[in-house]
Amino acid sequence: MNNILKRNKREKRFQFYGLFAVGLAIFLLLILLFKIFSTGFSAFNQTYLGVKIQIEKNVNLSKI
Repeated sequence: MNNILKRNKREKRFQFYGLFAVGLAIFLLLILLFKIFSTGFSAFNQTYLGVKIQIEKNVNLSKI
């Protein structure tokens, strides 16, 4: 009977280690994804530049 109690304790400990490992992996994955998106978020910014250009009507564009 004592062996069954020891085996059950080891089984519970093994399940805890498994759940802890999965939880840690998910947590580290979330940190990694946050780091990737926070670093790469600046790539989605757009910059607009407004430049006024005046073209005269009598300019011959074929010479350009």
